[in-house]
Amino acid sequence: MNSLRKSLQSKLEQMSETELETILEFVNFITWKKQNQVQSSNSVETKTEDCLVENVGGVLVVKATSNQAKSLTSWETAIKDLREERLRKLMS
Repeated sequence: MNSLRKSLQSKLEQMSETELETILEFVNFITWKKQNQVQSSNSVETKTEDCLVENVGGVLVVKATSNQAKSLTSWETAIKDLREERLRKLMS
């Protein structure tokens, strides 16, 4: 395990800030997914069903199957908020 950590550290040290931000987003996703699986292990329904959008291969896909999602917010607002969030991350 120690050699794996050293190998990862070596590769991370060679990456640009933008690449590191992408890696951090991925690590945050893995952490979120792990926490979500633990929380939903006792439940048949998963928390991801409550999401309005899903990231599929780097593309945000709007889920149009949920009646609950339609009542939560307009798609324009959700997309605008997600764009603003990505811009903030890019600028920081």
